Parts: sequence; C-alpha cells; structure tokens
Amino acid sequence: MSGGKRVWRILLLTLSLAAVGCGARPPASRPAAQAKPDTYAHNASGLEKQFADWLEFRNSGDAAGFRNGFQAFILRDAQNWFSQYFAKDQVQQLVDDQEGEVEAFRNSTTALLDRLMLNANVEVHCSKPKFEVSNTKPRSDAILPIRPVSIEQFEVVLEGKMPGEDKVRSLSMLVNVVYVDGAFRFLGKGALPFWSMP
Repeated sequence: MSGGKRVWRILLLTLSLAAVGCGARPPASRPAAQAKPDTYAHNASGLEKQFADWLEFRNSGDAAGFRNGFQAFILRDAQNWFSQYFAKDQVQQLVDDQEGEVEAFRNSTTALLDRLMLNANVEVHCSKPKFEVSNTKPRSDAILPIRPVSIEQFEVVLEGKMPGEDKVRSLSMLVNVVYVDGAFRFLGKGALPFWSMP
C-alpha cells in the first residue's frame, strides 16, 4: 500500500470515528427543551404555562409526575413568606392550612379530570376574571394579614375532547395566587384566599 493511500485511510477512519462520537451525543438544545422552567412570566400566559407544564404529566400518563408536579405552585419558604404578612402566632397555622389547601385542590382537580376527561388530552386557558367577585365577605374567624398581600385572581379553564366525541368538555375555576420567586403560588380557590374563604 502506498503512503498516500495509507494517509487517506487513516484520515477517513479518524473522520468516521469523530462522526460516530458526535452522533452519540444528544443535541445540546434537547435537555433544555424537556426541562421545566424555574421562572414563569408574571401574567396570564405565565400562569397558563405553569399549569400546562403540570398537565403535561397527566397527558403523557405519568401519574407520579402529575401528583408531584404541583409542587411548583407551593411556596418554597412558606414560613418566611407568611411571617412577612401575618402575626407571628398565626404563621404555623397558615403554613399547615396552605399545605392542606394545595393537597385538596390537587386531589379534587384530579378527581374531576378523571371523571369528566379521563382519556382526553387536557389543555388550559388562563385569564383575568370577567366578573366582579369582591362582594364575597370573609368568614367571621378569618385570619387577617397585618399588611396588604398582593393576591391575584385568575380564571382557569381546563378543556379536553374525549375520544369519539365532537364536543369539548371544560372545567372552569377561579384561583387565588401570589407571584413569588418567579412562579405563581396557590392560595386557594374561589372568591377569597384560603385564610378568608367562608
């Protein structure tokens, strides 16, 4: 074999191995596309994206992911957050109550979706409420904050079409949230936050 042919074969072998090595690595953009963001836009579209990321687990059949995925709506440091707005002796009760509210919301929403849209691919739409809900009065034993809390209300509509059906089924709810650390944190369902809701 001549020296020239040997050089060409070594060069081709090197290029082939390099190509195989490159092909074995996933594209750099793939992991980022699959990861859930840590920060959501502070608007209705951001809340919609946060709900959509949670519903994605259900739509893909990941029951454990769907159950655990709602953690994104929980205050990361609830003790510290509540202590900024409420009296010190009320903070632990609020932390415990919020955990219960989150669990109840997740369980009730899961049950409703299973009953109304069991095999449907569920989509979400979020918007500011189209109606005034300020007439609802807090319960008599409501815990009152010592300074104003920037609570936001959104109408959340979950929609899905069941296999074999033409009509779209929908589930609508009013949620109270607060925007903390780049995401929306759940503070109850209905006209008032959980510490005031009758």
